[in-house]
Amino acid sequence: MPIHSQLIQLGFLDYVNSRLKLRNDKGDARLFPEFDASSRGQIGGIPSRFWRNYLERIGVKEGADGFGSHSFRHGLTDRLRLAGYLDDEIEVALGHNQISVTAGYGTVRQGTVERIAGMLEKVSFPVKLPA
Repeated sequence: MPIHSQLIQLGFLDYVNSRLKLRNDKGDARLFPEFDASSRGQIGGIPSRFWRNYLERIGVKEGADGFGSHSFRHGLTDRLRLAGYLDDEIEVALGHNQISVTAGYGTVRQGTVERIAGMLEKVSFPVKLPA
């Protein structure tokens, strides 16, 4: 899994390692154990709802304006396009299925971790940390 260098600098890998050390007897090493699955078995619903409500609370979002957690994927797409990548390359980095004759050939998945990591390193997301 490619991880952007900014996340590494912010201590994400340290957090991952701390979670691995705290794994319980069941082998539960989930990164965010406080998130339970929804009735549909999805873990992302709780943080998505939190993010949507947070954006509304701080005045960035109003109702169903299409701005929410999925917007991160849209933002990454725009930044990868600005970095010079074509949609065929971007959809591999985003994990989208490619439907083409060529995509049906072979058994190796497109896009190595190294290639996708290189693509991600060509974009940046300025983050201001609290003092």
